[in-house]
Amino acid sequence: MKEAARAPSPISHRPYLLFQPLEIFAAESSRVWNKRGVNQKPADELKEFPDEVRGHLQRADGFLDLAMAARARAELDQIPAPYSDTTLVRIERLRLAFTEKDWAIAATYAHELREKFPDEPSFWIEQAYAVRRAAGIEAAHKVLMKALKRFPKFATIRFNLACYDCQLGNLEAA
Repeated sequence: MKEAARAPSPISHRPYLLFQPLEIFAAESSRVWNKRGVNQKPADELKEFPDEVRGHLQRADGFLDLAMAARARAELDQIPAPYSDTTLVRIERLRLAFTEKDWAIAATYAHELREKFPDEPSFWIEQAYAVRRAAGIEAAHKVLMKALKRFPKFATIRFNLACYDCQLGNLEAA
């Protein structure tokens, strides 16, 4: 018997590190960030959370996987102040902003994460994605041009720049 096709999440087509399940993201990003010498890694941060906070984060993560933004927001809003400004909570809030298509908020969270982890290309890409929708192609193009200087071999940045160049009519640059 053939299984019914599941409707894709509004963000499931974006294969960036950011949109993996929370535990996988924390483990994978720790491997990447260990190589880059970042002090506080998400996997370490997740271990430091009390069970209650970890539970809220995991439930929010699951609700976002199901595109249930209101339920995810309710879980994130229950995270107490000492933990509400941590990297993993900001990442979940970024996911929430993407799910709700609140591009200005998403651009702000992505920018903050990019500033905190400048050697993580996914945050540059996420910022450009949100800026594209909040402020236009030209603004997103500027974000990715800065990212290209930092990550000249990162294919997603080059691809997105080529798409923006085409949309801007810069066919030779594309």
